[in-house]
Amino acid sequence: MPSPAPWLLPLDFGLVLLAAPLAWPVARRWPSERRMMILLWIGLGLIWMYAPLPYQRRFAFGVQPALAVLAAVGLVQLQAWMRRHAVSGWRRRGVNYAVIVAALSTSLLVYFAVLASAVTNKPAEVYLWSHPEAAAATWLGAHSSSRDVVLASTEFANPLVGVIDGRVVHGHIVATLHSDEKKAQVARFFSADAGPPERTQILADSAATLVAFGPRERALGAADLSGQADLALIYDQDGVQLFRVQR
Repeated sequence: MPSPAPWLLPLDFGLVLLAAPLAWPVARRWPSERRMMILLWIGLGLIWMYAPLPYQRRFAFGVQPALAVLAAVGLVQLQAWMRRHAVSGWRRRGVNYAVIVAALSTSLLVYFAVLASAVTNKPAEVYLWSHPEAAAATWLGAHSSSRDVVLASTEFANPLVGVIDGRVVHGHIVATLHSDEKKAQVARFFSADAGPPERTQILADSAATLVAFGPRERALGAADLSGQADLALIYDQDGVQLFRVQR
């Protein structure tokens, strides 16, 4: 989850970033240590957002509170400036309404997106499991242990960790160590041209003890895993198969 490009930060932070500079007439009169603290907080946070780490976007959460403080001060300062310059009432109301819309736009967009998803019965694909996949996951949760490691497509493995005691080879792109490498392992294992020896090597390298094979895994290219001698079929229902690795 990389950070957005710097020129896209106003879209990501929204009102708190756009209104923060309005606080400068007040902030510059703060005691130097307070002013330095808020500037270092924001400045270093913005730098850390572009550190070469796979979770760099998470540092944005640390910048948000400081920007919110300055934005609140800046919006109060904006109101005072409009009163001093005798800005007409309807213009002040227009500015206030625009601020409210900017502050609530993200929440409203998410709310209407969730509402539309419910009304049309079309959940976001990233959270969508078919009934056969959900049934297989439930079965696996009851027939595996904390020592098991499941090799499956990222789309199936990511929610799977919520219903099993074990782990997956590649789940959440940020929570998985060496995510790119393991994602490539998964893609190669389920590719159409991967042969049995190569798949055996991937099973050994990933320490997988179980393999899931359903519609999302077939979408990566593989049509059948029955020819893999070191996989024993333990579940086969409605197009979803589960295999135990034999070593």
